[in-house]
Amino acid sequence: MNLSVNKQLRIHRPQFSELHSQNLSGTRKLQHPIWPLNRSPPSSPTLSFSRSPGFPFRSGSDFPNWSTRLLVSSCVPEKFSNPPEPIPGPNGESGSAQVPEQKDTSIVKILRESNSLLPHVVLGSTLLALVYPPSFTWFTTRYYAPALGFLMFAVGVNSRENDFLEAFKRPAAIFAVFITPMLSLLLIGKRLPVDVKGMMSSITQIVVVPIAAGLLLNRFFPLICDAIRPILPPLSVLVTALCVGAPLALNIESVLSPFGMTILLLVIAFHFSAFVAGYFFSGLVFHKATDVKALQRTLSYETGMQSSLLALALANRFFQDPLVGVPPAISTVIMSLMGFTLVMVWAKRKE
Repeated sequence: MNLSVNKQLRIHRPQFSELHSQNLSGTRKLQHPIWPLNRSPPSSPTLSFSRSPGFPFRSGSDFPNWSTRLLVSSCVPEKFSNPPEPIPGPNGESGSAQVPEQKDTSIVKILRESNSLLPHVVLGSTLLALVYPPSFTWFTTRYYAPALGFLMFAVGVNSRENDFLEAFKRPAAIFAVFITPMLSLLLIGKRLPVDVKGMMSSITQIVVVPIAAGLLLNRFFPLICDAIRPILPPLSVLVTALCVGAPLALNIESVLSPFGMTILLLVIAFHFSAFVAGYFFSGLVFHKATDVKALQRTLSYETGMQSSLLALALANRFFQDPLVGVPPAISTVIMSLMGFTLVMVWAKRKE
């Protein structure tokens, strides 16, 4: 029995040795392959010139006199091509590698978001005009109308046709061009001469024409509007700062006088009551509306924010007494500060 087992072992041992030798030879073949003549070996790390990634550069007459960029393409070993290892968390657990997102800090985005600085600019220009009036005295009254026209032009560029179709459906703002001179004649016509036709013409030139020009430019030349739209917000902020600070600086003596203090209290009471009345009365009348809060805030702005810059331009153009420009000058500052304060407060509540 033992002899038969030994014979079987002796018979089968050569088969195991042959199998082992075949495995070894196969491993050697895998480590050092002999490639046939009709096949090329795998590519090794190469150095290539290309104009852009994925576009190989070929020397010759196909691409004469092209500037090239040096790109190094190599076969990366497998151990370096694996995805990044997970970063352990604070408690020892592993998490996926996270690449920090880069915020868009382009110049165009910064210019477009410059309107967010408007409340601070208005406050700063007010303080600067009170502390150092010569910083704004060069911006005389003759610049008020062009400055306001520029602001209206910016409104037209950033508006669409549907916005003005809604305005024609509710023509209260359009009638203001004719109603404002009529009210001036009715209220102060007995004491001061009022040029009704001149006021209508000035309002049309300052408000209607710039808005229409911006709207037509946006309609027929959209590429030009896209080019100038990023620079309009910072320019509008600058012009607004000048329109706020210049009236105070030019009338600093009247503003700081007892007359100016009286006007200041009256203007504060007027705008404050207008903001409050617009908010609460709209809530009482439209209490069944779907979005009452948004409607209340809109009507509060509508009643509290008035055309003080337009009043200032008309006052300095049609009335010779410089004291006529003091109320709209103070109103421009108070109205802007109150309005922007409400914007910031309501924005924080919404967040």
